[in-house]
Amino acid sequence: MPAATKVWEGNEQLRRLLVPLDELTPHPRNPRRGNVPEISRSLARFGQQRPVLALPDGTIVAGHHVVEAARAREWTHVAAIRSDLTDEEVEAYLLADNGTADAGYYDERQLAELLSEWEDYEGTGFSQRDAQELVKAMLAEPELQPAPTGVPPGEQPMGQGTSEAFNIVLTFDEETYARVAATCDRLMDEDAGLRSYADAVRQAILGS
Repeated sequence: MPAATKVWEGNEQLRRLLVPLDELTPHPRNPRRGNVPEISRSLARFGQQRPVLALPDGTIVAGHHVVEAARAREWTHVAAIRSDLTDEEVEAYLLADNGTADAGYYDERQLAELLSEWEDYEGTGFSQRDAQELVKAMLAEPELQPAPTGVPPGEQPMGQGTSEAFNIVLTFDEETYARVAATCDRLMDEDAGLRSYADAVRQAILGS
């Protein structure tokens, strides 16, 4: 009976690392839950571009959902390298692999500029609608509205109803604006647990 043909797509530099999917098993304490359908769409478009990380016995350390997506696409193999982590470090790396990614954030303007350059978002993790809304919000020319005169700020009309997002307009004199902007830039450079520039603005103004 002829040997089964390997089913796999990806970077040819990874072909020498191919292992049968049957040799890989998920780590029993992996806390991460990934979007397997989205990863599957990414594999369909780009193939596998980086290897899975597994222990010598085949227990997956990083790349659980790539393996799941490969199975969903009926691949027989994936590229994998073997970890040399000690037993004591494996579970810590399970956290680090996901936690360090979650701690990052997007420069939303730069992201919008990148997304504005093409229309096919298949396999990128961005829907066309979400991408277009971000591009519109970040790159559209702002509409300036003059503040009403003769009415104290405390007597301005308040918005009513419920919402998950609010647009808050802050007004500063030139000196204060320069000071707040410099503080925000410093906080972002220090990466003080901030996920967005809005967090930096809040911390610069409120100190929390």
